[in-house]
Amino acid sequence: MSPTETPPRRVAIACQGGGSHTAFTAGVLDRLLSEDEVEYDIVGFSGTSGGAICAFAAWFGLASEGRDKGRAKSRRLLAQIWDDLEADGVFDTMVNAISVSTVRAQGFGIPLPAVSPYATPGSDWGRTVLRETLEDAIGPDELASVVNRSEPVPPRLDIGAVDVQRGSFRSFTERDVSYDAVLASAAVPNLFQAAPVTQPDGTTRYYWDGLFSQNPPLENLFSRAPGRLDPPDELWIVQINPQREESIPTDLEAIADRRNELGGNLSVNQELEFIRQLNEWHATGALEDVYQPIEVKTINLDESVPSPDRRFDYATKLDRSPRFLELLWDHGRAQAERFLATERDRRHVRETVEATWTTDRRATIDEWVRPSYEAHFPTSLVNLRNYLRDDPSEGPGTFDLEDVLEFRALLQQAVPDLAVEVEEMVAQPNAVATRWKGTGTHTGTFLGIEPTEDTVTISGMRIDHLRDGRLAESWLLLEQWSLLRQLNVAETATPVSTTSRMAATPVVTELSAPAENEELTRSLVTDVWNNGRREYLDAVVGDNEVMYLDGQNDLVGPEAYWEFVSNYREAFPDLKLTIEDTVSEGDKIVVRKRLQGTHEGQVFGVDATGNRVDVTRMVIHHIDDGRIVETGMVEDTMGLLQQLEARPEVIEV
Repeated sequence: MSPTETPPRRVAIACQGGGSHTAFTAGVLDRLLSEDEVEYDIVGFSGTSGGAICAFAAWFGLASEGRDKGRAKSRRLLAQIWDDLEADGVFDTMVNAISVSTVRAQGFGIPLPAVSPYATPGSDWGRTVLRETLEDAIGPDELASVVNRSEPVPPRLDIGAVDVQRGSFRSFTERDVSYDAVLASAAVPNLFQAAPVTQPDGTTRYYWDGLFSQNPPLENLFSRAPGRLDPPDELWIVQINPQREESIPTDLEAIADRRNELGGNLSVNQELEFIRQLNEWHATGALEDVYQPIEVKTINLDESVPSPDRRFDYATKLDRSPRFLELLWDHGRAQAERFLATERDRRHVRETVEATWTTDRRATIDEWVRPSYEAHFPTSLVNLRNYLRDDPSEGPGTFDLEDVLEFRALLQQAVPDLAVEVEEMVAQPNAVATRWKGTGTHTGTFLGIEPTEDTVTISGMRIDHLRDGRLAESWLLLEQWSLLRQLNVAETATPVSTTSRMAATPVVTELSAPAENEELTRSLVTDVWNNGRREYLDAVVGDNEVMYLDGQNDLVGPEAYWEFVSNYREAFPDLKLTIEDTVSEGDKIVVRKRLQGTHEGQVFGVDATGNRVDVTRMVIHHIDDGRIVETGMVEDTMGLLQQLEARPEVIEV
């Protein structure tokens, strides 16, 4: 933990259903519950079908024993339940093999007789086995003592099922959960009879599994209700069904598989899209007092990892063979480990950024920054100072930690009340991108610029690479030109891009994917910027895509974006953009680019010089439904003007 304690995040974990594949979920939960550096409090679980079984076991351990002992108990329950569910013995192994083979044959289109679960004893047998498994792990008296408590029971629990006759969704909570409720959530219609659950008024209703409605339940985790703990700050989804498919399924088996996957993801995608929209409305001030933004992260089952030579078709969701379940469990633990490492990196970068702007938190910086740390400033304050003095010499571009802290001191001397906030973070293994913004009053001298007593905003972006959880290398860009404009030092007739006016929205994963985001970005750079192909732009940016400009009207839509590109291509006919680095997560991607070209046309009011330029820019894109919808960009404007040997119109230095 950091020397400066920060409150742990309140996290809810939602477990998607998927039959035997949810052994992956059990492995994920096992790793999350074994985390030594506890940087989060698990305050809620939800689940459907097999995910409900996992959520129920994990919830009961924490609810009955509390946070510390409860984690160990939850892990024991998960291991016991999944050990009991394995196909064990000659008869059970034979039944498992027949079930998998039958479903797979039906997927191939082989005409086999379909048998109703009401016409075979297998349905009752399966339900009995599952009930006994749950009761052996969690005794009836133990369950009743937890459910019947009068005080709030941490964490929350929501188990999803659908009323067969009424067609309505039902969420069983920590206040009314029962074995019948878990069996109802696991009642797959073609395998089990509708599961009866007795209502508080004594009537009985019948349920199928919640795959038909919410898989997994999300909405109830964030609703406030009397007698329940406060909602979480963050949602982690354990997702079983693949979100994307590279090829179009054409044979019957592949069609059935993809149909099952889409059906399992339909409800969660709708809810995630709604969450993203609410986050955007909140960021613009529309829901500021009635809604708390939600960050959503996903731990995915990657079918290519646990068994590269074996396809995960629909039939494998019925496979209870010990080796298969063990593969899934181990893969779940591995994916959770990867997820936790990324979360630790995200936290360490956030704490380092915040500590950098707080003079009394040097210990935090030393803890999370490696001794060999290097920071790359394409245009540093040294270069800015030389530029303002009309000094053509270039300062260094790479600095150590002490240099970075010295730059901070210079800015804080000019703006003593500077308050810096992290606006957005995008993380992937061993890399974190940050968009930050600071506001304060210019009451001190800054590089010879006298105080203006004006409120100024300083914005920037950075990409940090980490080794073993500590910052090893950073690339940083500061919106220096914007700062000079606010200090009444320089002006240009050409608008400059900015990130300072972007809405600060949390990441919502699974609405897009890192590979898809990178492909989109590469098409924008290669096809549009480098090759000047206007026809590609409509496939890359949305109809109402916004690029934010500093103090000017923003660029809205493909045509405005194309005009922006054209201006650069006219100024630099041999323009070449190169992607140097990317960090992608969910619906966001941050890109560090290198811009090179020969200055043969006007740019920023500077006529052609014939000079070669080589500068850096950083861009953050917000993505929705496979299109870029928002763009914030930090351009190294000072570096560009220096290389053009063009001095700004200096008002007062």
